[in-house]
Amino acid sequence: MKILKEYLQYFEKNKTNPQLQYFVNEFIDKYYNAKESEYKNIFTSCDDNSDTSKEHCNLYKQCNDKF
Repeated sequence: MKILKEYLQYFEKNKTNPQLQYFVNEFIDKYYNAKESEYKNIFTSCDDNSDTSKEHCNLYKQCNDKF
């Protein structure tokens, strides 16, 4: 979740940069897709459970609220 949050923050700050598309594609292809099942588990468990005492759920909530 930390890497995903950092990615979303970077994307938000640089979304007007036309070169960003290459970074987006690389991130999705090489990182997100490789860990998609992990992320789905996190999203499901944190969405169903508002327990933000778990670091990954806290990061999920921050990302969900902001992005």
